[in-house]
Amino acid sequence: MGKTIDDNLDYYELVYRNKYKMAKGLIPDPNNTLSLESQLENFTDLEAYKAYIIEKFELGEGFYNSALQLSEVVRKRVLKDEEINDLDKAISRLSLINDMTKEVTVHEVHGVFNQIMNL
Repeated sequence: MGKTIDDNLDYYELVYRNKYKMAKGLIPDPNNTLSLESQLENFTDLEAYKAYIIEKFELGEGFYNSALQLSEVVRKRVLKDEEINDLDKAISRLSLINDMTKEVTVHEVHGVFNQIMNL
């Protein structure tokens, strides 16, 4: 979404979670903010805008949840490397993560994960 690393990510998470809940009808939108925002986003159909919000949020949420689980497996793998005193392998695994760019696709994340686990 073009945000920099310095942006308040907690704020944006709350905003998008709230927008998703409004689009799903889970919470009210008494000020019709989604209608106003849809116009700002050049949507002519509010229902199409709500569907867009829901689709994007659910895709992002799925990627986020998957990434958390991948991170946990990598964390445990690196701890296991340290436990068996294979620090070179632990450093190699972490280097693969460190070398990832800020802009990364789901496919690239899975590729790096597979490289890490196959060291």
